Amino acid sequence: MIGRMRLPVAIILAASLAASAAEPVLAPGASYGGRTVEQLSARWWQWIMSVPGESNPLKDATGANCGAGQDGDVWFLAGGVGPKIKRTCEVPAGKAILFPLAQRGDRNRTCDQARAGAALTQMESVELAVEIDGATVASPKRYRVTTQECFNVYALVSPMLGKAEPHPSASDGYWFLVPPLAKGRHAVKFAVRYNDFVPLPGRADQEVEYDLKVQ
Repeated sequence: MIGRMRLPVAIILAASLAASAAEPVLAPGASYGGRTVEQLSARWWQWIMSVPGESNPLKDATGANCGAGQDGDVWFLAGGVGPKIKRTCEVPAGKAILFPLAQRGDRNRTCDQARAGAALTQMESVELAVEIDGATVASPKRYRVTTQECFNVYALVSPMLGKAEPHPSASDGYWFLVPPLAKGRHAVKFAVRYNDFVPLPGRADQEVEYDLKVQ
């Protein structure tokens, strides 16, 4: 169980013991619906950028907006602003679920500049934890995905909201793809904590818990 996120030793030990068990997420490098996790991560960024204002799922305190802009066979979950977030979300049956941890994106004049701007640093100083229905993901840092091909992060933004220059965008982070869950209630928890010696401007501690209702 993920408690207050100092990522206690019990969680780290649980992750090690779970290594021999079936993972609750698809293996690193997996694809779903003919798309790689790298491609889906770009789609996640396009999705999150397409939802304006206070309706954006990143700002959602309860889960009321978790369905905003959702489309296709993969359902996206967002992190958020603040150290601890708990949301309730209804998810259509048959959808895989994708969510990131410690993700970073960048938009720049060239693809090389965007990739450099998105690159994560000091990740040896970061602790990650992911849990699906009580099953812990072992060694979550195995799930790092960096976009090799740049994308237009504003591709799904409504023309009604204005037009932005389509400079190349890139992403880096840890991405977890959950196969479709059975109908019913499910708990998805994920957290990131930076060690105390990481400078404050570079820290983004986060703890997110979703109560999913698959129906």
